[in-house]
Amino acid sequence: MSWDERADRFEKKPVATGVRWAFIALGLGVVAAIIFGVLGFAGAWTSKSASIVSPANVEKQYGVVIKNWEALTAAADTACQVAAPQPASSDQPLIVESPSLAYASVYRNIWVKYNAAQANVFDAGLVGPPGYPKEIPRYKEASGPSPDFCAISDKLAALKAAQ
Repeated sequence: MSWDERADRFEKKPVATGVRWAFIALGLGVVAAIIFGVLGFAGAWTSKSASIVSPANVEKQYGVVIKNWEALTAAADTACQVAAPQPASSDQPLIVESPSLAYASVYRNIWVKYNAAQANVFDAGLVGPPGYPKEIPRYKEASGPSPDFCAISDKLAALKAAQ
């Protein structure tokens, strides 16, 4: 079709020609939006995976896991020392309730944080430090009216040595 014929057709049906071009432009816009949307989605996942394994995130997650591990073992060791019978003297205060409930609560709080960080693929799940357990088991000695934190402390040491 020559340019003259096209010009004649436009002069005869300007609305139909304009609508056709509008639909073509709209179709091209939709196709471009889909392409850019897919590229943006892929780029977001690529940048997220790059940020997970970035040195700054790996350093941060190592610190989180190591800090929680040290806090967990320290809480168990402290609770073990407190649970040991102390010689009574007249200048020591009388403790009516056992502090083991408070230590069990502190231990459980750290235990949950440690396991959550190790299980989360966006946190330490992919980049956790080697030599640390991926999960701390739920020890039956940590619950009940009189938890045995000395046994838990020994089990934690054995668990770390097994890594």
